[in-house]
Amino acid sequence: MTRISGLLLLYGLSLFSVICRSDAFYARIVNGTQANEGEFPFLVSLRLRPNLQHFCASTIIEPQWILTAAHCFKYIKDPSELVVQYGSNQLTHPKSKFVNVSEIRLHEGYSATIAIHDIALLKLAQPLPTDIVKLAGGVNLTEIAQTKPPLLLVGWGLNATNGALQQQLQKVTLHLLAPAECRQRTQSLLHSTNLCASASNGAKQGQCSGDSGGPLLLNKKQIGIVSWSLKPCGAYPGIFTNVACYAKWISGHINQRK
Repeated sequence: MTRISGLLLLYGLSLFSVICRSDAFYARIVNGTQANEGEFPFLVSLRLRPNLQHFCASTIIEPQWILTAAHCFKYIKDPSELVVQYGSNQLTHPKSKFVNVSEIRLHEGYSATIAIHDIALLKLAQPLPTDIVKLAGGVNLTEIAQTKPPLLLVGWGLNATNGALQQQLQKVTLHLLAPAECRQRTQSLLHSTNLCASASNGAKQGQCSGDSGGPLLLNKKQIGIVSWSLKPCGAYPGIFTNVACYAKWISGHINQRK
């Protein structure tokens, strides 16, 4: 079964379009609800120059650093091709604020073939005057999978495979799945550095195109990064990079040049 990531972009519509294991542009999370303005101030939109096209989401983890997925940069090597929008739930907003990217740092072990180590850091040209998200560490994943506390997926992804485009930030409640159940439902390889989450009671909710790189949150702390999912969007569990597995990698890069 072919893996399809949460990000679906049409490479070839323009010189600056990108494919990140997907086939459509931004819109909204499948069957999500609209987020309140200012509810997730740490979420930002990654854009392509010069048309400011959204292609991935990301989170501010330090004033000058944002966390996202490595697969977002399959066709992007130069940080000058990027710009980051922050401070708004709307993808198109007259008062949108933008900041340039100075460095792209992909995990050294990232493999698109087997979707492992799907994590990246972007260093911004200047610090952002907004809130950061805390990264969860030391959580008991077995207990979370059993007790199923609500997790929040946040992003601007499509509301369905080939769905209508939306402009407002969306959120949806998911629950963590045990690895064995996730493998059974996806018939796919799952790494020890992955998390798997889906909606309850078989509801068709979850990530889709444009959500890649965005956060999975537990009690307002980020535990996952949107990595990939199978089509149709929302019908299968979503796969996330477990940020707790990369705490040393993240801190090593952030503290490297301070």
